[in-house]
Amino acid sequence: MDGSRLRRFLRTWVRPRTPDGVTIPITARQVLLATVGFALLEWIYFSFYLPFSSIPDTHVFVLAICAWASPWIVWALVAVIIPPRRANKLASRLFILTGAIGLTIFAVPPGNKFWDSVLGAWMPGLFNGLVVGGVVALTWKWQRGRHARGG
Repeated sequence: MDGSRLRRFLRTWVRPRTPDGVTIPITARQVLLATVGFALLEWIYFSFYLPFSSIPDTHVFVLAICAWASPWIVWALVAVIIPPRRANKLASRLFILTGAIGLTIFAVPPGNKFWDSVLGAWMPGLFNGLVVGGVVALTWKWQRGRHARGG
């Protein structure tokens, strides 16, 4: 790989740190690609890894998906209001907290219906929260732009 191709790659994929007050734009293409990708991953998850018929307690499972998704939806609502550096710091803390809670719950031995349902909802809840959060942020951006133009 010659130097010019490497520089083009780095300029395209590695962004410099943004100063406070400057936001990284959210595009519909990014949200659409993430939504399609996460939907494909969830289809694979529910088809091969954890078929829905094998979930011991479906009510707890659905509530656990909502519980795993809600912090990311709230983060998306807050991230469009606060400066980008604070939003990134909040997201990193949220990832660490989600991982710590997940590792703690994964330490519970299998066989308990309640905890098996909560553990099974971890990945789909995280993905759904990120997708809904991205759609919320994109919708907020479009609404704010529409009202700024007087539409």
